[in-house]
Amino acid sequence: MKVGVFGNSSYNLSSAIERIKSVFKEVYISESIGGIYSDKELNEICDVIISLGGDGTLLRCAKKFKKPIIGIKFGKLGFLTFFDIDDIELIKDALLSGNYYLDRRDRLKLYIDGIEVDSALNDFSVNTISGRVVEIIIKTRNSIITSFYGDGVIISSPSGSTAYNLSAGGPILHPSVKAYIITPICPHNLSARPIVLPKEIIINITVKPKLGKWRINSDGELLKECEGTLSFDVELSDEKTSLIKLNKTEDFFDILRKKLNWR
Repeated sequence: MKVGVFGNSSYNLSSAIERIKSVFKEVYISESIGGIYSDKELNEICDVIISLGGDGTLLRCAKKFKKPIIGIKFGKLGFLTFFDIDDIELIKDALLSGNYYLDRRDRLKLYIDGIEVDSALNDFSVNTISGRVVEIIIKTRNSIITSFYGDGVIISSPSGSTAYNLSAGGPILHPSVKAYIITPICPHNLSARPIVLPKEIIINITVKPKLGKWRINSDGELLKECEGTLSFDVELSDEKTSLIKLNKTEDFFDILRKKLNWR
């Protein structure tokens, strides 16, 4: 089995990389963390990708690679990174024996003028840069859903429901739910509330700034800086990100109880 390793260079990953090399025979290290292999080469060569870092690192990994991902956490939250580096021997045994499964997560896609611009595992968000409010108009192909003034809007997948969406007061969705969430950010009209929409609906969002610049973020990173009015479409696509889990991996509700201090 050929294993690629991607990670967050702000962490000290040297001991973790050496541990992985001692367990797997064929290990290919990304040039972004001191290796010699490009992202394109890792996509072509490797059977699985190990992501070393937090959930943000795994989100970047999921943008770059189409292979199943093993998330080994160095961060704090760990909604998407299910393993510690001490689990690496168990992971190897499970991969070789087939005693694992793929948690296939739906991705969002964003289109401008009918052209696909980007995809995201967690969310797309519109945020004001100038501090001045923007007007957000949300439509389907057949009708207007709502419009409001505020600091922006979040369009979240089920996987992203526990990320920015949760911080902004949006609902939590189980990752298997075929739906997505629209959550206003600090709306001026208090009647603007999060809404959950079925996968089949494609939404159109028009952003009209009162003054100054605004931005579109994809999984927390800048996608496009904008000035003036712009419309774009978002859908929950059939494209998937596959996260590797073992039979002993905590399920979604175990993680929620731990991370959110539920009883």
